[in-house]
Amino acid sequence: MFRWVDHIDPDGKKVYTSAFPWFYEHVCKNISVNLNNGSLLYALCMIAFMWSIVWWMDKRKSILKYKTLITYS
Repeated sequence: MFRWVDHIDPDGKKVYTSAFPWFYEHVCKNISVNLNNGSLLYALCMIAFMWSIVWWMDKRKSILKYKTLITYS
């Protein structure tokens, strides 16, 4: 995933972030004073995001196939 510098901490080190933590910190966390509401919103958004990927793949009839090699001793 992509990441970028979010800010510089008091010690002068760069603090990086990516899309999902940024979305939680700047959108979901600020919804309400109660952090449980922001966490619920984040969880619902992640489920909707994953579901939309699967829906899009199903619409295109895309199937991911993989082979696994399982050996038992």
